[in-house]
Amino acid sequence: MSLVKCTECGHEISTEAKRCPNCGAKNKVYKSPIGKLILLGILGFIVYIIYISESYDDYLTNCDTQDKRETFASVIDESSYSQLKKLRVIDITKISTVKTGSSITDMVCDATIHFNSKEDQRYRFTWRESESGSLLIHASPK
Repeated sequence: MSLVKCTECGHEISTEAKRCPNCGAKNKVYKSPIGKLILLGILGFIVYIIYISESYDDYLTNCDTQDKRETFASVIDESSYSQLKKLRVIDITKISTVKTGSSITDMVCDATIHFNSKEDQRYRFTWRESESGSLLIHASPK
């Protein structure tokens, strides 16, 4: 905080005061904190957009994410083959990204699935869009 002279009465006033406490004249060097808050809000929004953009890029280029692990496990667990054989996914390892692109439908992932039967199987996961626009995930043994 610094002091300036009031343009009306010459009394010293703080640069943070809206008006002179002596004569009530408006302080011409006063800057509202709202401007700083708006600037801070804009900067926060920009950081958020960058974070979302990087997260989406990571989603399109990285097969080894928690979301994809959960998706891979549910696709395998819900398959008719797993249900018929009473297989359940215990763990997923050796996840690798085979192919990426500008869309999730361009992505191809490989992963080793460890089953409750002590059996390990390597699977390839691909995405495609259905006629209704929803995403379908296909898992095929390698």
